[in-house]
Amino acid sequence: MIERDRLIVETLTITEGAMGAGETWTSSASPVWARVLPIGAMARATYKQIMGDVTREVRLNGRWTWDFGKFRFRWVSHSTDPQVRLVPAQPPLDPDGTGKYTVILCREEPPHEIPVIEEEEEEEPGG
Repeated sequence: MIERDRLIVETLTITEGAMGAGETWTSSASPVWARVLPIGAMARATYKQIMGDVTREVRLNGRWTWDFGKFRFRWVSHSTDPQVRLVPAQPPLDPDGTGKYTVILCREEPPHEIPVIEEEEEEEPGG
C-alpha cells in the first residue's frame, strides 16, 4: 500500500471551566501518511443504515489505536481544501488481525465558516 495522503490527527480535550465543559481540538505536530479512498454508492447506502453518512475509508500502515469520538483527521493533502476534516464513524479496525494496517470509516466534514455580520450604516436624520 502506498500512502499518498497527509493527515493531521486532531485529539479532543475536554476541560471544565466556570461556564461548564469546553472542548479543545489539538493538532499533532507531524502528519501521518495514509490512503484516503472513496466509498462506493452501494457500500455508502449500507453504512448509512448502520452508522450514518460514510464517505471515505482511511487506511494507515500499522496498528493505530485512538479512542473513538476523541480523534479526527484534517486532510491536509485534499485537492481543493486542506481544512477538510475526516470524522470517524467507527473505532479503528485491524481487518485481518495482523496489525499490518488499520482501517477507519469516516465522513467528510467541510470547514465551518464563521458568518461575517456587517454593520449597517445608520441614516442621518433629515437625509
